[in-house]
Amino acid sequence: MKKNIFPIALAFASQLAFSQYLIVGKDSISVKDYIKDNQYGLQQNGPEKSVNATVDFLLLQQLAKEKKADTLTFFVNSMNQKMSELREEKFYPKPVVEPLLQDFVNSSKKETQVLLFFKEKKADDKTDYKALYNDVKAGRMTMEDFLAKHSTPESSKPFYIKTGILEYQLFQQIKATPVNSYTSFIDRPNVVGFGKVVNTRPSLGYLIFGVLTIPNDANYETTKAKIYKELESGKKFQAVVKEFGATEEEKNSGGAVMGSPVLPDEVYNAFKGQSKDFYTKQPILFGDKYFIFNIYNIEPYALTDANRKFFQKEMLATSYSDELTAKLIDYLKTKDKYTETADFAEIKKSYQSYLNPKNPKAVLFSYGKNKVTYEDFKKALDAQYKNLEQLPTNQWPELVNHQSQQYVMGVYARNFGNLPEVRPQLDELRRNLFSEYIFSEFLKDELKNNPS
Repeated sequence: MKKNIFPIALAFASQLAFSQYLIVGKDSISVKDYIKDNQYGLQQNGPEKSVNATVDFLLLQQLAKEKKADTLTFFVNSMNQKMSELREEKFYPKPVVEPLLQDFVNSSKKETQVLLFFKEKKADDKTDYKALYNDVKAGRMTMEDFLAKHSTPESSKPFYIKTGILEYQLFQQIKATPVNSYTSFIDRPNVVGFGKVVNTRPSLGYLIFGVLTIPNDANYETTKAKIYKELESGKKFQAVVKEFGATEEEKNSGGAVMGSPVLPDEVYNAFKGQSKDFYTKQPILFGDKYFIFNIYNIEPYALTDANRKFFQKEMLATSYSDELTAKLIDYLKTKDKYTETADFAEIKKSYQSYLNPKNPKAVLFSYGKNKVTYEDFKKALDAQYKNLEQLPTNQWPELVNHQSQQYVMGVYARNFGNLPEVRPQLDELRRNLFSEYIFSEFLKDELKNNPS
């Protein structure tokens, strides 16, 4: 029987659909797709009942569309929520995101202590920073002395950094620089700088920890004794903070510190080798207050299926996000054939070339089926930036390239919902929401308005 059902279904559906399609109002389904998607119904109910059920379903879907169900708040919110989830899951293709994610997590296993010098270029500053860099690197001047003379007092103190805090390219340099060595001299259109690696230490993992503040006042010893009595009795740190927290915010949050920031040496040393629920056995003094620290959770820096989504979200909140965008744009340009013309190369040369194009109607670049003319480009650029004539000459090509890259990203973002791996999920949700409207809203209103 099951072997024979498909020719019968095909014959039945073909009769309704002029041998090729099942047509219901504004919708049409090819017989081939219908049989493929409805094998179970055809097998269980036979072709007539199965096709009739499909016709009824499509008619109800069309009714929901006519009633503009897709403009209702519940419908729009559900679609937006689904789109947000899909963007988080699928916006960055795996070949693009995976190498960076692996690098982010692996790099996070180490924290690096650095001294950094960065200074914005100014026309009236005639200092030869490259020569001074050479002096520091050759040992004729210490990095600390250099910073004391040419930067702020705070910058002469080394500090630890975590992965993604610094600009991506600079961090890659620092990551590859041995202890007591220097990065290369950085000379960009708007800044100069360099860095020294002072030390490294193992990361303790991605930490979520709690802090309980104890004021350093006349009641300090009494309060401290009460707090440790509760903790030693086995009471959870969050509950103790709820009772003894110094502020309402601290009480309500359990003193939780999110984002796994760099820890002061005292806290790092206290937490090192410890596990979840550990708390410092003595308060630590910072400034004019004492603090008790507790480990709420530790997520090791090792990628698993369970934490991949979490670490990707964390990575996107760092400078790795800019690099990921750049990698995505390169990927899209290759995948959908991005091409620049000679007219675009001419415009890149200078702002004056942009103002006086050889051909104002020229196509500057194309991406897939999209073409951008000089008029399109100028309209977009003039709308986003004012006083372009004041932009330093050496920064002009970078701005023009950035504009074309943003165009590629814009096209991709607008068309994201139509990607083969995305569109079916949105269509399925849309159908379900139309059905939900019919059976939970429309019919209820019909019965209410027509009780007889």
